Amino acid sequence: MAINFWEAQKKARSKTKLYLGLFLALTLLISTLVEYTMRNLAKDSYHPPIPLLGLAFLIITCGIALVEYSHYKLQGGAYVARSLGARLIDEHTNNLKEKQLLNIVQEIAIASSLPVPPVYILPTDAINAFTAGLTPENAAIAVTKGSLDKLTREELQGVIAHEFGHIYNGDIKISMRLAAMVMGFFYALYIGMRLLQFTSHSRERRKKKEIILSLLQLFLYL
Repeated sequence: MAINFWEAQKKARSKTKLYLGLFLALTLLISTLVEYTMRNLAKDSYHPPIPLLGLAFLIITCGIALVEYSHYKLQGGAYVARSLGARLIDEHTNNLKEKQLLNIVQEIAIASSLPVPPVYILPTDAINAFTAGLTPENAAIAVTKGSLDKLTREELQGVIAHEFGHIYNGDIKISMRLAAMVMGFFYALYIGMRLLQFTSHSRERRKKKEIILSLLQLFLYL
């Protein structure tokens, strides 16, 4: 078991390095495309001596990714669960289904020699669950209300065991880092689109704005 654990951790670190490299490469590529697009579409009004927009996109994207990652690191999976509107299950709850879920989590935590994570309920009827956090010590598990209401105890055990697998194998660390990177892209593109809405409403500039908005939306989709 120990050998498998360390092998899983080694693979997780390798994946993290790969994704980080891809994130930086993609950020540089999009920054270059943003700068190139602006210099071609607004030749008369945009000609700074340095790649101003490209650098701004690069700084904003990486900055927001770092800020988001720091939230994950300091507050753990609970931060993610709360941001999605999940409710923490009180360990003294009188709800039988919630008690059953807490018992299942405790049983699997003991069996896998992992800390017992806080458990959250997502207010949706869909059947789903997720694990968030950077380490087993700050991980949290969230289960939808639909899962709690519709699944049997054995089915819930399978769902929770699957989520503990993500904690044990180090998958949650990769997921959190990817989430921070995606948030960096999202907010940088969102800020760019919002700023473009305040540009002039002249026909020529409106056409340019629509072209740039389309490009930004394409980057966001990719």
